[in-house]
Amino acid sequence: MKPHSLITLILGIILALLGAVALLFGGNVGGVILLLIGVSLCYLGWRGGRKALIVFGHACIVVGCILITWGIYLLPYSKPTLLHVFTRPLFWGLFCLLGGICLEFYDAFLNYAKRLRKKRKKLIICGDVNTAHTEIDLARPKQNQKTSGFLPEERTWIDKFLAHGFTDTFRVFNKEGGNYTWWDVKSRARERNVGWRIDYFFISDNLKKNLKSGFIMPETMGSDHCPLGIDIEI
Repeated sequence: MKPHSLITLILGIILALLGAVALLFGGNVGGVILLLIGVSLCYLGWRGGRKALIVFGHACIVVGCILITWGIYLLPYSKPTLLHVFTRPLFWGLFCLLGGICLEFYDAFLNYAKRLRKKRKKLIICGDVNTAHTEIDLARPKQNQKTSGFLPEERTWIDKFLAHGFTDTFRVFNKEGGNYTWWDVKSRARERNVGWRIDYFFISDNLKKNLKSGFIMPETMGSDHCPLGIDIEI
């Protein structure tokens, strides 16, 4: 075994033991984090190779999701527990995004929305879908054919979502290009309006008659995204 692999293995064993002890006597989030990192480091040190790196990478993703969720939701708790973390939608949403299983999450969400539609529920859905639906929804479609956010399978999901009784509210009123909700900060793309429309307000079709307007506010600064909204009678 190479020296760096031995060091990785020893460090993994130490962290895993500390995590196991923390879980055994406290059952807190820190114990899970130490155990996840420790076990994945042990595997990385013992086996090495690409598969071990993937395992370690996904363990870090899970740890990151736990820490973000804990920091956002759980600091007000005096004694946050694992149950608090793993029952928060933000944790699972982050894991789906960072773990590269967005489409599975989206399909599960679509199935849930379809069940609500069958009950004749009126739905308003807003969020960063991270996908430009059509070529007019980004400034440079040809250059981004193989870029995540404009992949065929991602765009097809939005087609499928709309086909199941939902409406893209902005496109009811505006079918022109050049209307974006996100711009890359590093390249100062907003100054040149080289952007993407990846944020949406969707409504179920049984609300379409109530929709008065759908709009984007690119003049509002403060983020790499801009606000968007709808005017609807409920």
